[in-house]
Amino acid sequence: MNLRCASLLAALALGGCFRTSYQTALPPGGPSHHETVRYALWGLAGSKDVDLDAVCPKGVHSFGTYASFGDLVLTGITLGIYSPRTVEVDCALEPQP
Repeated sequence: MNLRCASLLAALALGGCFRTSYQTALPPGGPSHHETVRYALWGLAGSKDVDLDAVCPKGVHSFGTYASFGDLVLTGITLGIYSPRTVEVDCALEPQP
């Protein structure tokens, strides 16, 4: 049992987090939107479309996806069957007249 716990902790510690992002030329400062996306089989199965125009009608400053610590814990507990990821969208500052 101790070996299993140590192996799981080592896998979580060595797995690390990752982030993929894209930044536009629009100024930052608008509202942010976070959403959990559900994947399966270590992220190989599943997809999600996020309508950036609906989330940020004034424009998008940046958007990206990452695996938070909680996402990695859930992936480890389910042995990769359930693999959530977090999508983050930062809206651009509304232009001043």
